[in-house]
Amino acid sequence: MSYTEAVEWLNKNNVKLNRKQADGTEIQVDFPWGEDFGAPQEEAIMQQFDKPCIIHRYPTEVEGVHMKRDPADQKVALAMGMLCRGAGEINGGSQREGRSRSASATDLTRGTATGRILVVSGSAQVWLRATPLWLR
Repeated sequence: MSYTEAVEWLNKNNVKLNRKQADGTEIQVDFPWGEDFGAPQEEAIMQQFDKPCIIHRYPTEVEGVHMKRDPADQKVALAMGMLCRGAGEINGGSQREGRSRSASATDLTRGTATGRILVVSGSAQVWLRATPLWLR
């Protein structure tokens, strides 16, 4: 199932996203394309399957900058996540960007905003997701 198909399924089945407002209150909105799935969305998607399900082609904005973009649709990355009933995402992977390039200002801004860390060693640059302390 593609990410786009999963978002369509969530909205068709009235699975909402809780969005915090500036005043601290929360409202429920239709799940927007481009938002990362949380546990409620993953659990809802898995209600329709008896076996693990692979969601593929996530938006580039919620994936790492090192993930290769789909040549047919630059808005999505060649990435996947395997969901399992009762556990959420149990595995994930992607095709990595193969061409050498230096981090752009956009990458650095996006990395800072999404909690990713740029590690530079010689000519190699790798983006890592910041790991919460409780997972260390």
